[in-house]
Amino acid sequence: MRHIVGCVTGVVMALFILVVTGWSAPRLGELVETGGSLFSGEAVVVVGVLGVVALLVACVLVAPRLTPLLPGGAGLVLAAVTVAFLLRPGLAAGLSWLPGLEGARRLAELGLYLPLALALAVPLFLPLRWRSYRPRGLHAAAVEPPGGAGEAGRRLD
Repeated sequence: MRHIVGCVTGVVMALFILVVTGWSAPRLGELVETGGSLFSGEAVVVVGVLGVVALLVACVLVAPRLTPLLPGGAGLVLAAVTVAFLLRPGLAAGLSWLPGLEGARRLAELGLYLPLALALAVPLFLPLRWRSYRPRGLHAAAVEPPGGAGEAGRRLD
């Protein structure tokens, strides 16, 4: 069940990344063109939102107990979006109602989602991420659960 929830969450996270980066790309471009400061009103909001996305991605990449399908699903969706925009540029014409689509399309055509997609997809191929943290099999009988009634847990009355 955790793998299904992780995969669905990964796809939602990829769409969130696409919308937020697509929304922020034109705003940061305008800021650079006008020579504005990162400490102005709207620029602080844009940089803050991008910081939240970066923190979310970092937490998903680093957390060892999460299913590898969460970052893997997000990485595969980002790679698929990049390939789709490169091979069929007219594909986004029917999706013009989505917020941030123009910025996301520009970023995808430049291939800027591919390094992030690769970093998110790598945990799919690491066997360590697929292992359970609970002891199983012959080793489980020899290991007591934390807080069990072992020698350290006995009360001396």
